[in-house]
Amino acid sequence: MKIDSPQRLKLGPLEVNIKTGEIRPANCPEATKGTFLQEKSLRVLRMLMEKQGELVLREEIQKALLPNDTIVDF
Repeated sequence: MKIDSPQRLKLGPLEVNIKTGEIRPANCPEATKGTFLQEKSLRVLRMLMEKQGELVLREEIQKALLPNDTIVDF
């Protein structure tokens, strides 16, 4: 997955480090630790960033997160 964007993304009052998955208040000092997103949540966020405001279909998310046609009830 390729992302041509900054390492940090500001989402309203929050800031997400795309490389590490750390999320914290945007006005929080660097010395304060944030919370880390789970891997699948971070991957969905990256997919949304790549589409830049366009619709991401459920089927696209399923294909990216669940390889080999794994079936899960959403």
